[in-house]
Amino acid sequence: MYSPVFTPFNTSSGEIDLSVIPEYAQFLKDGGTDGVSVATLTGEGLSLSVDEKKKLYEAWVNAARPLGLKIIVQVGGIPVPDIIELTHFAVNISVDGIQLLPPPYYIITNSDEFVALLEIVAENAGDLPIYYDDFYEYTLEEEDDFSLQYYFDSASRRVAQFKGMVGTFRVAVYASLENDPRSDQTIFIYNQPNVEAAAFMDCNSFMLPAMNIFPSLFKQIVDLSSNGTRSEEALALQDRLNDIVYEILDKGDDVATLKAAAELVSGIKLGGVRPPMRALSRTTYMEIKDILEDNDVETHD
Repeated sequence: MYSPVFTPFNTSSGEIDLSVIPEYAQFLKDGGTDGVSVATLTGEGLSLSVDEKKKLYEAWVNAARPLGLKIIVQVGGIPVPDIIELTHFAVNISVDGIQLLPPPYYIITNSDEFVALLEIVAENAGDLPIYYDDFYEYTLEEEDDFSLQYYFDSASRRVAQFKGMVGTFRVAVYASLENDPRSDQTIFIYNQPNVEAAAFMDCNSFMLPAMNIFPSLFKQIVDLSSNGTRSEEALALQDRLNDIVYEILDKGDDVATLKAAAELVSGIKLGGVRPPMRALSRTTYMEIKDILEDNDVETHD
């Protein structure tokens, strides 16, 4: 269970606020999280400068490492020279893995292009494992699930550091069935409605935005569902989780609403979101607080 962490911002200045990260790391550790992924789309990584990302990576290494949390850092979705610079920095501060978003301006159309993108990072990543982030699902059309599985197989054969990916439950199932991932490879699932089903099918690696709000609830669902039998308790908890999260998401942008909920539940001042993402109004913030409390979730404001 890896939390794709939010980036804390100072509400008045808009600058990243590194001071709350130790408290944030402790909250996730106490909830049963195994690690964090830093500067993902959830963490507004594409709105951060290279220097800001370096500071953020280092702050999370300093806060999470003493707690036994693993640290994966997202370096992609930006110009290649910046990817290389961030990868070198990640190696130097001894993170545990590299996560790679595809460039938003470049659509991968075949396995050679996919491998070439991974090789750019691999040549600069030392022995660090690399996880491709398929959040955009740029590498396949809706009806062409087989394409990504072929890419997975090709990358596994040609890039030694390719250790898996982040994708949907559907992609995880296809990749597991078609490619038989090695024991040192992991497919992280990022869509929260399928945690119970995924864990039941032994797809039990997750990287979920809502884990920043309810880490212990996610762990409970996974623990109840990982023994090969369907659990009525796990199904009920999954339904409860989905109901709350969907209500929250209905209030605005995914990152802004979930970040507000995480702040309310944890009591950690995470701040707002960075433009061009639109900030929540105080009214909407309080509506999210009401949703949580109406579902018997304790809040701090």
